[in-house]
Amino acid sequence: MDAKLRGSEDSDDEPEQLQYKIILLGDGAVGKTSIAMRFTEDHFAQAYKQTIGLDFFVKRLSLPGKVRGAPASCGRARSCQWCVANMAG
Repeated sequence: MDAKLRGSEDSDDEPEQLQYKIILLGDGAVGKTSIAMRFTEDHFAQAYKQTIGLDFFVKRLSLPGKVRGAPASCGRARSCQWCVANMAG
């Protein structure tokens, strides 16, 4: 997984923005689209059409500033974006 910070200035008022990129690879009809939809849209579909080429899914989360057990440097709010690429199998 790849995580990076966006923005060149480090301000305590501005939430930290993280981006993670995930690529799902595997044989056809093993559930890659099901996993991507469950993670990003929080549901499973009754039926799926076979993926042709590549599908993209995005999930955005707002994380609280204070998380129990986190280091003190993690005291500000964070915005997290997950980009999921589902490749045809």
